Formats: sequence, C-alpha cells, structure tokens
Amino acid sequence: MQYTPRLMAMKSVWEDVSTKYKKVAMQRPAIMDIDVLYAELPIDRQVRKSTVVINDNKYKGAQGSYPSLGKCSDSDSFADQVQKQAGYFCGRSKHEKCATEEECERLGGRFKKKYCMEAKKGSGASCGCCKEIGRHDSMRSGGSMNVQINVQWFAPVVKRFLCAPVEAKWAKTGASTVYIGMGWGTEGDVEGLDIDLSLVPLNKRKEYIKDKVIYFNNKQPNSLRCSHGSYGYAMQAFADDRSGDSPGDDELVKVNLDCLTKQFTDIETIVVVASIYRPQKLTWNMLDSVYMRLISGGHEEQRGQSFLVRDADSLRSFVRLSGDSQKANPNMEHNTLAVGMLFKETSGEWAFAGLMEGMKGTTALHAQKPLEKFMKTLNYPIRDDWDADIDDESDVAKTEPCVSQDSSPSIDNDVPTIG
Repeated sequence: MQYTPRLMAMKSVWEDVSTKYKKVAMQRPAIMDIDVLYAELPIDRQVRKSTVVINDNKYKGAQGSYPSLGKCSDSDSFADQVQKQAGYFCGRSKHEKCATEEECERLGGRFKKKYCMEAKKGSGASCGCCKEIGRHDSMRSGGSMNVQINVQWFAPVVKRFLCAPVEAKWAKTGASTVYIGMGWGTEGDVEGLDIDLSLVPLNKRKEYIKDKVIYFNNKQPNSLRCSHGSYGYAMQAFADDRSGDSPGDDELVKVNLDCLTKQFTDIETIVVVASIYRPQKLTWNMLDSVYMRLISGGHEEQRGQSFLVRDADSLRSFVRLSGDSQKANPNMEHNTLAVGMLFKETSGEWAFAGLMEGMKGTTALHAQKPLEKFMKTLNYPIRDDWDADIDDESDVAKTEPCVSQDSSPSIDNDVPTIG
C-alpha cells in the first residue's frame, strides 16, 4: 500500500458545530509529521453519512450530498424506461441511489436489485437501488488494517555528533554557497511563534567572535563584508517569516564558504543556533514540526515573507528539531538550541555536525557562556578520514560520527546579562 499524507488537524481542540459533531481546521502535514499521524486513533471511526448532515438542523455547514459512487447508474433498458414513465425508478426520494449491494450496506440502506445497471459495461458490478439510505445499521465493521510505510531519504538526516560533507560539487550557480533554512508550519496551538536562526562564529579557542555573530538584529555586519573581487558577505541573514504559514523556509541564512575561508581565517567553527524568541515560556520539547536543512549551491529567491533556493546543487543535510523522539530529551528543555556546527577540516573543506544541545537564553548572545563551555568539551573531527566511506553518488544520505565529547560536569546554563 502506498501512503500519501493529505491532511492533519492544525489544533488539538475541536470546535462544536452541532449537538453531536465537532470541527477542526485541517492542513497538509510536513514530512516531519509522519510519525504523529497515527499517534492516536480517532474518537469515532465511523464516517458521518450525508443523510445525517441533512437531518441535523443545527449543522453550521452546507448540506452534504451522497458520495459519488460511480459504479452504477439508472438502467436504460426498454422495460425500465417504461417503468420510469409510470413513476417507478431509483431516486424517487433523496434517500435512494443506484449502488452495489456492498456500497448500499455501507451507506446504511436497503438493497433492491431493480432499476439500475453498471455505469461501465463489463465492469462486473452487481447494481440495484439502494433505498432508505442512512436508516439501517450497517453490519460491516471497518476492522483493522496493517499499513507498512517505507521512507527513503535522499539527504543525510543528521543527529547528535553525526556529520556530513556540505561542499557543493555540481552547482550551476553559487558553488561556494551554503544556505541554512529553517521552517515550521503545524504548531496550531501556539500563537505568535517566533524562532530566530543565528550563526555564531568561534575562533580556535572556541570563543565567540562577537562582532561577527549573525542574528535578527545583525543580519549583514560590515565586519563580514567580502572584498578582493568577492561581493556580498561571508555570512548573512534574511528577513524572517514569523507566521510560519507561507511556503518555503521561514528563516534563511547564507554562508559564502570561499569568502569565509580566504578572508576570515579567524573563524574556525560556525555554530548554528535556533532560539524560541516568542512565546518565551515555550521550550524545544514542546514543539512538533520544526526542521532545518542545509543546501549547497544556488541562489535565494524571496516569495512574500519566505525564501526559496533556486538552482541548488543538493540538499546536504536535514535536521529534525522537534517531534515525538525529542519530547523526553532533557537537552530540549530550553529556549535556545545549538542545532549543529559548520567546522573547517584540515583539508580546508567544511563539514556539518549535529549537536542538538539545549541551553537557556532567548537569543544566541544570551547563550554565550553555556555555549562556549559546551563547545570546549567537544573534539572534532575525531579523525581526518571520518568521511572516507561517504560516496556522493551511492551514499547520498549517509552520515558518519566525527565528534566526541570529553567527560565533564553538566553545562552551566547561567544566562549572562547583555549590556
């Protein structure tokens, strides 16, 4: 069976629309929602029949119509045409329709093998008139159904301390560019959700280079402007979409690896930090559908408040920042999350490693002390040939461990005062 996700509820609270029924707004689920689609069985597995909609005087929606069954139609035989002229045919009331016996049983009707024929000759459908629809109990039960879902990934799904290369190899444009996009779209119960994506450059001592931190209030610092034949910035951020409703990434930052490597040799590591700016009481283990992705090559294109990346080389990494697997993770019980890091290898190329370490603070600046302390416990890469077994063509979704952590006391999450 092939499963294609269609709709899921935007909110967990259903609104009353009548004496018996409730409603909720629906939307398309994102790929990261696939593990919650079957999290709970529906309260009522029965489909609401159209006849019930018609008979419910308090129903707020438009009156329904019977499903278009399509297998059967009115008979065109001479005898039945004569009967029709005399007033005998299927459809004399709104509770009658041509259907197969099985369909009639599911509709809660009484089947009578008269007045109807196959809609498509040779289909083998045994047709008749389904009378008194909705007035009889169906003897059939939906029963249970086993569903097997196979998901094939075409990009590395990076988890804590696992790594993937990020350098573009076949890009049509922007070959030295890496885009980091973040998005969310199904946090229906969270009003005014605003997540900020930041880039924190670190020196060899794994300390902040403060004047080059990219965040919402410092999107294009002059300290990162490229020169010597290059244009733009070594790192920059774009305007963000605070609603999360528009297509495309809600947050997007850009790294020019060529400019960064040649002109900003003081930067050894770039930590990708995501902070829940609003509501401030929210923590990462309360969210369900936030993702981050790394794209090599291409150029950005703005669509309304969101951004798309065109002519990209490839999706180099995908990180899921929320979901069922993160609910019980103590590292996620904070406002700020060190999602991962871009680090320079001895060869001069750059790679991405997952970190998934939470810490207090509403911005990347507030998280300076705990982030620096955490980063100083890490060793990376653990060996120069960590990516020797990754082949771009045959192992497009493969990751390898390349980070280790020293045994150390728990990270101090005291938040410094930013003056």
